[in-house]
Amino acid sequence: LYRYFKIKIIYIILMNLTNESLDNYMDDSDFINSYLRNSSVNKKKRQSLEQDINNICSLLHYPTQKDLNKTYYRGMRVNRKKLQVGITFFNKGFTSCTTDQQIALDFSDKCCLFIFTLPKKIKMYKIPNSEEDEIILQPNLRFTITQISKKTHDLKEAFENIFYVKISKNKSEVSDDIYIKD
Repeated sequence: LYRYFKIKIIYIILMNLTNESLDNYMDDSDFINSYLRNSSVNKKKRQSLEQDINNICSLLHYPTQKDLNKTYYRGMRVNRKKLQVGITFFNKGFTSCTTDQQIALDFSDKCCLFIFTLPKKIKMYKIPNSEEDEIILQPNLRFTITQISKKTHDLKEAFENIFYVKISKNKSEVSDDIYIKD
Protein backbone atom coordinates (compact mmCIF):
# COMPACT_ATOMS: atom_id res chain seq x y z
CA LEU A 1 0.00 0.00 0.00
CA TYR A 2 2.85 2.40 0.87
CA ARG A 3 4.52 1.70 -2.49
CA TYR A 4 1.25 2.39 -4.33
CA PHE A 5 0.88 5.80 -2.66
CA LYS A 6 4.54 6.64 -3.26
CA ILE A 7 4.14 5.87 -6.99
CA LYS A 8 0.89 7.83 -7.08
CA ILE A 9 2.56 10.88 -5.50
CA ILE A 10 5.48 10.70 -7.94
CA TYR A 11 3.00 10.45 -10.83
CA ILE A 12 1.08 13.52 -9.59
CA ILE A 13 4.30 15.51 -9.22
CA LEU A 14 5.42 14.55 -12.74
CA MET A 15 2.01 15.42 -14.21
CA ASN A 16 2.08 18.81 -12.47
CA LEU A 17 5.53 19.51 -13.93
CA THR A 18 4.33 18.43 -17.37
CA ASN A 19 1.20 20.58 -17.11
CA GLU A 20 3.35 23.52 -16.02
CA SER A 21 5.60 22.99 -19.05
CA LEU A 22 2.56 22.83 -21.31
CA ASP A 23 1.25 26.06 -19.75
CA ASN A 24 4.66 27.67 -20.43
CA TYR A 25 4.38 26.58 -24.07
CA MET A 26 0.82 27.89 -24.35
CA ASP A 27 1.83 31.23 -22.78
CA ASP A 28 4.92 31.73 -24.95
CA SER A 29 5.44 29.12 -27.65
CA ASP A 30 7.64 31.58 -29.56
CA PHE A 31 10.23 31.52 -26.75
CA ILE A 32 10.43 27.71 -26.64
CA ASN A 33 10.45 27.41 -30.44
CA SER A 34 13.09 30.15 -30.77
CA TYR A 35 15.30 28.14 -28.46
CA LEU A 36 14.74 24.96 -30.49
CA ARG A 37 15.57 26.84 -33.70
CA ASN A 38 18.51 28.92 -32.46
CA SER A 39 19.64 27.52 -29.05
CA SER A 40 20.73 30.94 -27.85
CA VAL A 41 19.73 31.64 -24.24
CA ASN A 42 21.65 31.90 -20.99
CA LYS A 43 22.48 28.73 -19.03
CA LYS A 44 19.79 29.16 -16.36
CA LYS A 45 17.01 29.66 -18.90
CA ARG A 46 18.40 26.85 -21.06
CA GLN A 47 17.99 24.31 -18.24
CA SER A 48 14.41 25.41 -17.64
CA LEU A 49 13.60 25.38 -21.36
CA GLU A 50 15.12 21.95 -21.86
CA GLN A 51 13.05 20.61 -18.95
CA ASP A 52 9.90 22.12 -20.51
CA ILE A 53 10.79 20.62 -23.89
CA ASN A 54 11.41 17.18 -22.38
CA ASN A 55 8.14 17.36 -20.45
CA ILE A 56 6.17 18.35 -23.55
CA CYS A 57 7.86 15.62 -25.59
CA SER A 58 6.75 13.10 -22.96
CA LEU A 59 3.14 13.98 -23.84
CA LEU A 60 3.59 13.33 -27.56
CA HIS A 61 2.21 10.10 -29.00
CA TYR A 62 1.63 8.53 -32.38
CA PRO A 63 -1.71 9.47 -33.94
CA THR A 64 -4.70 7.16 -33.65
CA GLN A 65 -6.58 6.02 -36.75
CA LYS A 66 -9.12 8.76 -36.02
CA ASP A 67 -6.30 11.36 -35.96
CA LEU A 68 -4.94 10.06 -39.26
CA ASN A 69 -8.29 10.63 -40.98
CA LYS A 70 -8.52 14.31 -40.04
CA THR A 71 -7.40 17.35 -41.97
CA TYR A 72 -5.13 19.76 -40.10
CA TYR A 73 -4.52 23.44 -40.74
CA ARG A 74 -1.76 25.87 -39.87
CA GLY A 75 -1.92 29.56 -40.59
CA MET A 76 1.45 31.28 -40.90
CA ARG A 77 3.10 34.47 -42.00
CA VAL A 78 6.04 33.46 -44.20
CA ASN A 79 7.84 34.73 -47.28
CA ARG A 80 5.44 33.25 -49.82
CA LYS A 81 7.65 34.24 -52.77
CA LYS A 82 9.91 31.28 -51.96
CA LEU A 83 7.04 28.81 -51.67
CA GLN A 84 6.22 26.72 -54.72
CA VAL A 85 5.28 23.14 -55.47
CA GLY A 86 8.17 20.82 -54.60
CA ILE A 87 9.82 23.21 -52.13
CA THR A 88 10.68 21.62 -48.80
CA PHE A 89 11.13 23.56 -45.59
CA PHE A 90 12.08 22.46 -42.10
CA ASN A 91 10.78 23.44 -38.66
CA LYS A 92 13.11 22.70 -35.73
CA GLY A 93 10.42 23.84 -33.25
CA PHE A 94 7.10 22.33 -32.24
CA THR A 95 4.40 22.87 -34.87
CA SER A 96 1.05 24.05 -33.60
CA CYS A 97 -1.94 23.32 -35.79
CA THR A 98 -5.70 22.90 -35.54
CA THR A 99 -8.57 20.95 -37.06
CA ASP A 100 -10.53 24.23 -37.30
CA GLN A 101 -9.84 25.92 -40.62
CA GLN A 102 -11.18 29.32 -39.49
CA ILE A 103 -8.83 29.43 -36.51
CA ALA A 104 -5.86 28.71 -38.79
CA LEU A 105 -7.03 31.47 -41.15
CA ASP A 106 -7.14 33.89 -38.21
CA PHE A 107 -3.49 33.05 -37.40
CA SER A 108 -2.44 33.49 -41.03
CA ASP A 109 -3.03 37.26 -41.18
CA LYS A 110 -4.31 36.57 -44.71
CA CYS A 111 -0.87 35.25 -45.68
CA CYS A 112 -0.60 31.49 -45.90
CA LEU A 113 -2.76 28.53 -44.97
CA PHE A 114 -1.12 25.10 -44.84
CA ILE A 115 -3.33 22.02 -45.11
CA PHE A 116 -2.17 18.48 -44.33
CA THR A 117 -2.95 15.08 -42.86
CA LEU A 118 -0.69 13.32 -40.38
CA PRO A 119 1.52 10.41 -41.34
CA LYS A 120 1.64 7.52 -38.87
CA LYS A 121 5.16 8.23 -37.63
CA ILE A 122 4.68 11.86 -36.59
CA LYS A 123 4.08 12.33 -32.87
CA MET A 124 1.38 14.72 -31.72
CA TYR A 125 -0.54 15.92 -28.68
CA LYS A 126 -4.03 17.39 -28.60
CA ILE A 127 -4.15 20.11 -25.97
CA PRO A 128 -7.08 19.42 -23.66
CA ASN A 129 -9.80 22.07 -23.41
CA SER A 130 -8.11 24.24 -26.04
CA GLU A 131 -10.38 26.95 -27.44
CA GLU A 132 -8.37 26.75 -30.65
CA ASP A 133 -8.61 22.95 -30.91
CA GLU A 134 -4.80 23.09 -30.85
CA ILE A 135 -2.59 20.14 -31.62
CA ILE A 136 1.19 20.20 -31.10
CA LEU A 137 3.38 18.23 -33.50
CA GLN A 138 6.86 17.05 -32.61
CA PRO A 139 9.90 19.20 -33.36
CA ASN A 140 12.12 18.67 -36.42
CA LEU A 141 9.54 18.17 -39.14
CA ARG A 142 9.99 18.56 -42.86
CA PHE A 143 7.15 20.07 -44.92
CA THR A 144 7.01 19.58 -48.69
CA ILE A 145 4.55 21.63 -50.72
CA THR A 146 2.57 19.29 -52.97
CA GLN A 147 -0.10 21.66 -54.30
CA ILE A 148 -0.97 25.36 -54.24
CA SER A 149 -4.56 26.54 -54.49
CA LYS A 150 -6.46 29.83 -54.32
CA LYS A 151 -9.52 28.44 -52.52
CA THR A 152 -10.62 25.29 -50.73
CA HIS A 153 -14.09 23.87 -51.22
CA ASP A 154 -15.35 25.10 -47.86
CA LEU A 155 -13.90 28.63 -47.76
CA LYS A 156 -16.45 31.40 -48.23
CA GLU A 157 -14.07 33.76 -50.00
CA ALA A 158 -11.00 33.43 -52.19
CA PHE A 159 -7.74 33.07 -50.31
CA GLU A 160 -4.55 33.60 -52.29
CA ASN A 161 -2.09 31.25 -50.63
CA ILE A 162 -3.31 27.79 -49.72
CA PHE A 163 -0.52 25.23 -49.57
CA TYR A 164 -1.13 21.51 -49.33
CA VAL A 165 1.87 19.90 -47.69
CA LYS A 166 3.27 16.47 -46.96
CA ILE A 167 4.99 16.07 -43.59
CA SER A 168 7.96 13.85 -42.80
CA LYS A 169 10.83 13.59 -40.31
CA ASN A 170 13.62 13.32 -42.89
CA LYS A 171 15.91 16.38 -43.01
CA SER A 172 17.49 15.57 -46.37
CA GLU A 173 16.89 17.76 -49.40
CA VAL A 174 15.82 20.80 -47.37
CA SER A 175 16.45 24.24 -48.80
CA ASP A 176 18.70 26.05 -46.32
CA ASP A 177 16.95 29.36 -46.90
CA ILE A 178 13.48 28.04 -46.09
CA TYR A 179 13.91 27.02 -42.48
CA ILE A 180 11.06 28.35 -40.38
CA LYS A 181 12.35 31.12 -38.21
CA ASP A 182 10.52 33.43 -35.81
